Amino acid sequence: MAHSLRLLTHAVSLDDPAAVTSDRVAFLGEALDHTGIPLLCRTSYGVRMTSSTVELLEEGATFVVTPTVDDAIVALDLRIRRRVLDVAARSGWLPLGAGLAVIGDRAWLVAGAAPADRARLLEQLVRRGALPGTAEVALVRSGRAVGYPRPVWVPAEAGSVSSSPAGPVRLRTPDGEVLAVGTVGDAPVRPRSLTGIVLLADDPSAVEAQRAQAATGALLAARIGTGVRQPSTDVAEIAGVLREVGEVVVVGRSPATWSTVLSRITAG
Repeated sequence: MAHSLRLLTHAVSLDDPAAVTSDRVAFLGEALDHTGIPLLCRTSYGVRMTSSTVELLEEGATFVVTPTVDDAIVALDLRIRRRVLDVAARSGWLPLGAGLAVIGDRAWLVAGAAPADRARLLEQLVRRGALPGTAEVALVRSGRAVGYPRPVWVPAEAGSVSSSPAGPVRLRTPDGEVLAVGTVGDAPVRPRSLTGIVLLADDPSAVEAQRAQAATGALLAARIGTGVRQPSTDVAEIAGVLREVGEVVVVGRSPATWSTVLSRITAG
């Protein structure tokens, strides 16, 4: 069985003759409209099963052998993501471990805390009319942002995010079981104006007086290294990002404290 995915600048094909990955491919990405993103690379992958291992191939050459299909999917996700982010960085995009909420032609970055916390906050934004750009990796350049379009995922015990009609994908990863859920809506994947940043903090009152410094620290901690970026460049770019962002909002990690702020964000 062959699967095809589009992940920003990359078109990915996965040849899986035994169809062992069919119920897990949704974890890697979704069939979303990428009209606003140029197609720069095509890469083919393959899956080869033995009695005790799963072998992954890239352009016909083996790059990893794993004991389970779940391990293979995680390895494939990391491989593809590394390639996509490397190309993006070469084009001047800053990769950040952050969420992104899309509201019309505007985008809000969700920074700080863990991916599961960002996914829960993203869920609340979606309930108020936003679309989830990503819960994990956002790319920022010149006041614009786009999300790496993998489905939102949260730890399985916190799987309250609305799932796609096909249902959630449960996957056992090195960090435990996670629940991958489809994005809500079908907004085209394209860069949007970065309007503001929602900063998750353990103690919002302590951070509030120094929001700019806290946001700088959070984005520096969130940067994702690639083979073409230097930390000094990231510092300058993050300072530029914060100059162009209209607002930084600080919230706690408890969903009970989010309602007023998130309603205001989605109301425009």
